[in-house]
Amino acid sequence: MHTLYKIIACCLLPFCLYSQQTAFFETTIYFDLAYVGGVMFRGCSFINEQSDGDYDDQNLNIENWGYGIRANRSGFSVRLACDDIFCNTFEESLFRGLGYGVYAFTGTPGGANEQPYPYEVSKATFENCLVGIRNASVEGSKIIYNTFILGGPTEGMPEFAEVDQVGVFYENDVLGFICEENEFIGTGSEENIFTIGTIVKSTGIENKTIRKSTYQDLAIGNLANGQNAGIPGTPGTSVDRGMYYDCNQHNAVTFSDYMVEDGGSIRLDQSQKVEDLSSPGDFIDLATGNLFSQTGGGVFDFLNEGVFTLRYYYDQSEIRAFPFNRSGVSTSPEEDPSFSCPTEFCEPPKVC
Repeated sequence: MHTLYKIIACCLLPFCLYSQQTAFFETTIYFDLAYVGGVMFRGCSFINEQSDGDYDDQNLNIENWGYGIRANRSGFSVRLACDDIFCNTFEESLFRGLGYGVYAFTGTPGGANEQPYPYEVSKATFENCLVGIRNASVEGSKIIYNTFILGGPTEGMPEFAEVDQVGVFYENDVLGFICEENEFIGTGSEENIFTIGTIVKSTGIENKTIRKSTYQDLAIGNLANGQNAGIPGTPGTSVDRGMYYDCNQHNAVTFSDYMVEDGGSIRLDQSQKVEDLSSPGDFIDLATGNLFSQTGGGVFDFLNEGVFTLRYYYDQSEIRAFPFNRSGVSTSPEEDPSFSCPTEFCEPPKVC
């Protein structure tokens, strides 16, 4: 199958410049990296202008819509590019209409690199991709200050197709990551597209946080399935570890701001944990910094169908901090929350 793709891209390596214009491709992978590090993408655009559109409902394979960057145990960065010699203006990278904007994974070890390199994606826009960024078992990734536009038509997708569009998807024993200061925006232009900001699936029991991001006009803001935390009563695990959501803001979500699916788990205490200075090794639970949609009308602020009831700590002085419509969640008010939502990473191109 030949499919028309448009690439307006520049790949900057230490001593070379790569560019490619509109062309026909048998493969649907723009950049397929394996066992390499240090690859830099600056101000690149990966645009699917697929026009086939002749798939039936048995052939809606996500790969048919291509990959922007596919990285097997490879390190790379997607960052701003200077628009002029003085760097007064900058160009963002763009991923539009793809199956996967970025897909980083740990395949079979080989080559000179037995360990996967981390990667960074910052100040990029992902528009109407089926999955913006998918991370399968890659630790140490950094995803900050990106915009994910979800819910619009994907090029070449049949009108009848009922599909999901997801911003960021972590899966399979991810030991740690940075995911902060991102925007997930639903357009609502296609009724048959179900939009989800982030998914964590079976990422394991280690600490992980998705924080300080905005979710607007989506079906689900944050979805969790599989084990993403220690399970109470399970030998060798700690209920104080696992997936935690903090300092996020939801607006006009139509199904649930947060959802843990049947059999899934996130950290038991959804709270900012700080060490108790009077009792070293112990922690104090402070209120989270999340703000809920509070849409009402059967829309959940926090829907937990997981393996145990969650304990959610909130700031009772902030009305939007309380999950009014909830299930599987107990709440604990904090009169003196003492939490904070500092900016931990400067917005590019600023360096600090």
